[in-house]
Amino acid sequence: MPEQVCAVVVTYNRHALLRECLHALLSQTRSVEQILVVNNASTDDTARMLDDEFSQVSVLHLPDNAGGAGGFHAGMQWAHAQGYAWIWAMDDDGRPAPDCLANLLQHRNTAQVLIPLEQDSAGLRSSAGVWHGRVTDVPIADRTHPLPPGHYLFALVGPLFHREVLDRAGLPIKEYFIWYDDVEYALRLQRLGILSQVVPDAIMHHTFGVKREVRFLWQRKIRAYHAPWKVYYGARNAFYTITRFQPDVRSLHCLLSDQARWFIGDLLYEPERWTYARMRLGGLWDGVWGRLGKRV
Repeated sequence: MPEQVCAVVVTYNRHALLRECLHALLSQTRSVEQILVVNNASTDDTARMLDDEFSQVSVLHLPDNAGGAGGFHAGMQWAHAQGYAWIWAMDDDGRPAPDCLANLLQHRNTAQVLIPLEQDSAGLRSSAGVWHGRVTDVPIADRTHPLPPGHYLFALVGPLFHREVLDRAGLPIKEYFIWYDDVEYALRLQRLGILSQVVPDAIMHHTFGVKREVRFLWQRKIRAYHAPWKVYYGARNAFYTITRFQPDVRSLHCLLSDQARWFIGDLLYEPERWTYARMRLGGLWDGVWGRLGKRV
């Protein structure tokens, strides 16, 4: 299927966000040939909404919640097997601007992974990153021209993959369940020499999590909120990725210092501090022993 694009959208129990995402995909100035929704065994109105409102969309219903990693693994595998040339991966809370796909495809001859620029509801933008022992954001001074092709890290919120990427690198590790599956995948592509490119005028609207004000003694700060069970997967998958695939001194130092800093932050600022501590330490322990899959 020369140049044909399949958008793969992974969803779980967020039918209102999914509706916005699908409307954005159906409104692209360069139309998407196929849209596949990977329904991670949602228990809300997702299935009924898809039947009633989006009959033109293909749906892959998973029997169990496989997490974001499992959803992308299954959806990208399906799109590749169907023969699509390009696979556009995103979560259900991503909303591509109308010209996002058109602007990405303008650079299809320069790299096999094309990365949009994320923009949150406040207008703040985040690009891809590079690896310096940890993920470091790429500064973008000029948002009208693409960055030179290179080896960029990305979130699975809008990157466009050529099918040859999957031929060479395979799929995201489904056993990660959530978090860090995109970092591992980007590092894998980097090791294989697969080029990516950041396209700043291809905008993907995306909300970057929940933030709240926290206090300890006289100090106040804005802190990102993550449920304790997500902290488990973040710690486990980061440890597993770095010790198995990126075990240089700098990366190991950054891993341990970051986890120590976040552990102290959990104890200082989280009301459920001991739950967070148990989850983080449990994740690191399971990362040591390579215990992947859906565990908490």
